[in-house]
Amino acid sequence: MAGIGFKLREVMKKKLLVFDVGAILYAVLTTSGPWLISSAYMLIVSKFSNVDIFFTSSLIYAFIFSMIISGGLSFLIIRYAADAFYRKDLEAVRKAYGGSLLFVASISASISGIFFLVHHCYSAPNIILSIYSLTALSVLWVQMIFVSVSERFLPVILSYLAGFSLSLTLSLVLRAHHLFFFDIGIGLTVFLQNNFIVKVIGFPEGISMDFLRIFRTYPQNLFIGLGYYTAVWADDLLAWFLMGREVLPGFRFAVDYDIPMFLAYLFVIPSLSMFVFLVETEFYTEYKRFYLKLEKGAGLWEIKSQAERMRESVYYSIGSIAAVQIAAAFVGISMSETLKKLGLSAVAAGVFKWGLVGASFNVMFLTILLITLYFDFRDLALQGVIVSFVCNILFSVLTMKFHPGMGFAMALGVAFVYLAVRLRARLNEVIMYTFTHMKSGLEKSVPMVVKNREIK
Repeated sequence: MAGIGFKLREVMKKKLLVFDVGAILYAVLTTSGPWLISSAYMLIVSKFSNVDIFFTSSLIYAFIFSMIISGGLSFLIIRYAADAFYRKDLEAVRKAYGGSLLFVASISASISGIFFLVHHCYSAPNIILSIYSLTALSVLWVQMIFVSVSERFLPVILSYLAGFSLSLTLSLVLRAHHLFFFDIGIGLTVFLQNNFIVKVIGFPEGISMDFLRIFRTYPQNLFIGLGYYTAVWADDLLAWFLMGREVLPGFRFAVDYDIPMFLAYLFVIPSLSMFVFLVETEFYTEYKRFYLKLEKGAGLWEIKSQAERMRESVYYSIGSIAAVQIAAAFVGISMSETLKKLGLSAVAAGVFKWGLVGASFNVMFLTILLITLYFDFRDLALQGVIVSFVCNILFSVLTMKFHPGMGFAMALGVAFVYLAVRLRARLNEVIMYTFTHMKSGLEKSVPMVVKNREIK
């Protein structure tokens, strides 16, 4: 789904500040939009208005579990949509869009509904608003997949600004019903995004769940997506039980862990945007040329030469993203003492530093993970996700009591190194690997053994 990157390159070529700012906002929103709008709204409203604990708890849970639910399915949806685009089957894309929204919304509403059936002490309005929050955020994450085919970046930015501004204005003016106003704003964003997507791909004639059938061909994709998002949140979920407390029935938090980790993740936004600019443009250009040469039967020397250029673009992209992330992490570390002035404890300041290291490794791990999926190295991607999941649980349990946050940093560091080493080895043999995994085009047949007979 490289449409985002090429559109951004076209925008940046216009050499005007307004287009540069628009392109950057577009990159940020398409990678982090639902996260930023939820977090910014919660922080601003909490700062200028009195909020109840149910509002904060419900919104944080909706944000986290919407990522896990939609993230697990997104890798299947992306694969199906990418194949449909390659076949130029827009009707399949349209049906997949409607089907994926319905499926994700149903899963989100069901999980949230079960939670409130178990914890049935809340009022009906709060239950409805909370279920809606989780469902709408899950839908918005899925819409981000299809937004990448949009030919315009301005509507995407405006949809977020419209929803966010509406929610924030109502909350700050009326100073009440904050979750209700958030739901109104996020609903407006979903509605506007849906209009933009439908204008690009067309209105579906029906809804189809055919995208789920791709699980038969690419079962690893589901586990890669679900495993990755579960892995990066595993330490936080453990912190709720190992160093947190129950603030409401069913809702647990660890303030000294949750807040600094959230602040640490703000420092990965520049590198996520850099990923869109580099991997989706420079790398993808060389990647596409390599496979076109294979498809057209180019000579071995020409294929080897293009493979080398493609590897160089991979290393250049990874190196550039790493440089941006290291700079952002150093800026964050230099600001760590400021947390104490904001009223956070010394423990939270330590978690923030470890969170910066872990978040930096995470964004590098995610970059390499997505590159492995470009090459369809699903076995490597799944191995990397398993390593990150197991290590985050193991290291977090061992270090949470004495150095909270260290386990997360160690786990993502190990996963990053493991996947980087494996990917480098695979790229060195990319030509042989590609040819050995290509379909030969020969018909299947049953081998037969014919005995030699004497001919008279």
